[in-house]
Parts: sequence; C-alpha cells; structure tokens
Amino acid sequence: MQIIEQPRQHISFSEAYTFSKCPYNHYTQYVLKQRSEETIYTKFGTLMGRAIEDKKKNLHEDAWKEFENKLCEWIDANPHIIREGKAPELIDKDEWIEAGRKIYNEVFVFLDKEFPGYQVLEFEFPIYEDVPEHHLKFKGYVDFIIKHEDKIWILDFKTTKKMWDAETLSDTEKLYQVTLYKKFFCDMFEIDPKDVETAYLLLKRAPWKDEPIIEIVKTTSGKVKMNNCIEWLKEQSEGIQAGIRVKKTNTCKFCSCGSAPKWSPKKKSWGKK
Repeated sequence: MQIIEQPRQHISFSEAYTFSKCPYNHYTQYVLKQRSEETIYTKFGTLMGRAIEDKKKNLHEDAWKEFENKLCEWIDANPHIIREGKAPELIDKDEWIEAGRKIYNEVFVFLDKEFPGYQVLEFEFPIYEDVPEHHLKFKGYVDFIIKHEDKIWILDFKTTKKMWDAETLSDTEKLYQVTLYKKFFCDMFEIDPKDVETAYLLLKRAPWKDEPIIEIVKTTSGKVKMNNCIEWLKEQSEGIQAGIRVKKTNTCKFCSCGSAPKWSPKKKSWGKK
C-alpha cells in the first residue's frame, strides 16, 4: 500500500524529539500512524494535570473526585499494562489511585512553599508560532505559567515513578522542551528572556522512602541555549520534510527498530521482534 504523506502544517516538541532519536520510529508513528495506544501512564498524567488546573484555576473543590472517577473508569476499560518484551500485567487500581491522591495533596503545598505568594498566569497555554526560517508552525501547550516576585516561571508537569535518573538529566534534547516554550512565549509578548525562568515539576507516583513526592528540576535557558534549541528544531523540521527515515537502532529500545523480544498474547510467550 502506498502511503501518501499530507502537507505538514506544524510540528510539536514530542514529534521533533522522536525524529531526533530515530527518524524511522517517527515515520511509523507520524506517517504510518502506528502510534502506541494510550497507556495508564499517559492517562494518569493527563488526568492529574487536569485536576491540578481544575483546583487551582477553576477553584473546583471536587477536582480530586473527578480525577479518581475518570481514572477508575479508564482502568476498568483497560485493566492490563501491556509493554514490549513483557507479559501483560494487571493494573492495581488502588495503588494508582493512592499515588494520585498523594501527588494531588502535595503539589499545592509544594508550590506554596517553593513560590510563596505566586500568581497564576496561565494553565495549558497554547503556542502556535512560526519555526524561524521554515514554513512549519511550532505547536505546544505550556502546562503552567506563574509569576513569582519579579520573575515569570514556565513549568512543565512530568509524572514519573521516581526521580529522573542521570541519563534523563543529561539528555540535552529532552530538556529543550521548556526552553522552546520560553523562546516562543517571550517572542509572542515581547518579554525580556532574562525575566523568565524554566523548570520541570516532577510528580512522582512511587518515590523512594526519603525522596519527596514533588520535585522541581530547574533548567538554564539563556540566549545561547535558546538559539541552540531553535537550530535543533529547524534541523528536525527539515529532516521530517525531507522524508528521512533512517533507523537509529542505538537509540531505540522498544520501537520498531529495536531488538527487544515481543510478547505474543496468543502464544503467551516471547518471540523475535
């Protein structure tokens, strides 16, 4: 079957990052549309972000209950975790609900302590701006924008099991996300980048015993880094437009380029990928 690629209008950070790690994986996900179905991890993160926004922005006192009900509904309809190379695992509903409850209760306390007296400016702020020297638009949504003292903070929520490991923290491209948000946000409103800070807010489902449930990872986002981010974004945009589909097997663990064995539900065994 011939795949007819449609003219592209925009690019997101996640798409650019996927392409940078493996163009062929990008091709299977964004051209062939063979993307992974929604998982408990992505659903949990989406619902948690929505609950935090509903409570803080809309002052909705039942935001937690809404989170709990929606997550229970999803788990009832999707009771298993299915991962490449592993047998299906039954989701422990109580465990996930309790993890959500701890994050929800702790995140507002953390924000008040880290940014006392902060002002909420935006939740899920949309960005749809031109990629410099390219016809594509950059599309994204900034989770949380606040003002604290004389600084504006661009915060991105990341739900995770525990603290980020050294590999994640050293992945320069992965950390480009909030810097790109800052670059476009400042351009949109003609704000001096020196007045804007960036960080990731880690919301941990199962932290170690002495590890905090909420942790902030502040990132540098000066002029040089913002320029590097834009050049990186332009490079990925041009590669995608050129139709590059090279397999980078050294960066693929569980995508179609990798070598991990695949679990067969019918045979109930592992086979070759």
